[in-house]
Amino acid sequence: MKLQFLPPTLHLTTPQRNTIVLIDAWSSWTRKIDERIAELERLRAGLTQCIGCGCLSLKQCQLANPADAAAGLGPGPRYLLGNARRPAK
Repeated sequence: MKLQFLPPTLHLTTPQRNTIVLIDAWSSWTRKIDERIAELERLRAGLTQCIGCGCLSLKQCQLANPADAAAGLGPGPRYLLGNARRPAK
């Protein structure tokens, strides 16, 4: 297994510096995992409501995202990604 997140010069530094680099890399990696878990939890919670993806297939989509107003916020499931829902006009 290749540890691509580690700097190529890791072996050239002191053991203490190596430890700090490893801790920093691990911290960054675990933060990314936590972000992914949070995304998946939002997805699970939003599976029965409009997530702003543009499909407009659920009855609630027409109310939460009329005429796909979320499309103006960018591609993808905008509400799932954290954009605030726009009030229906």
